Amino acid sequence: LYFHIILALLFLVGAWIHVVYYEYGGWAYASAAVWCFDRFARIVRIAKFGIKTAEVSVISDEMIVVTMPHGFRIQKPKPGSFGYINFLSSWFWFQSHPFTVLEDDNGKQKYLIKIKKGITKKLYEKLVKEENQTCQMKIAVEGFYGEYKQAFAYDEVVMVTGGNGVPGV
Repeated sequence: LYFHIILALLFLVGAWIHVVYYEYGGWAYASAAVWCFDRFARIVRIAKFGIKTAEVSVISDEMIVVTMPHGFRIQKPKPGSFGYINFLSSWFWFQSHPFTVLEDDNGKQKYLIKIKKGITKKLYEKLVKEENQTCQMKIAVEGFYGEYKQAFAYDEVVMVTGGNGVPGV
């Protein structure tokens, strides 16, 4: 994430250097303003959620679930929602990944995570060493994103999904 932010900053500065001579610097400023607003909005979304302690568990050799107590202050997840999670108790804290979120009957948030490569595999390897393959972990969430369309409003519906997107459908 931070490498991408540095690259974006270098691109914006480089673009400004190249276009300011032709008096198009305003376009570079406008691009930078949009990018800065996006970064600011993401930080605000993470801040409004706060840092929470979640229970992270292995539920199969392909799936991990992150469960958090009810804590919706502003927004609740809807069917099809997803959120970006930062796992703060590992050296991957700077990475955020999107995961499907749903609300169970007790009002808890559950993020379903398919084990792939990278952080999900490292998380799985950590959990299988734990007692009951479960641990408590500090996380930060950016979200919720996604779109909810009521299927009954259409004559015909085709739903295509993959990975852990099934709860959304």
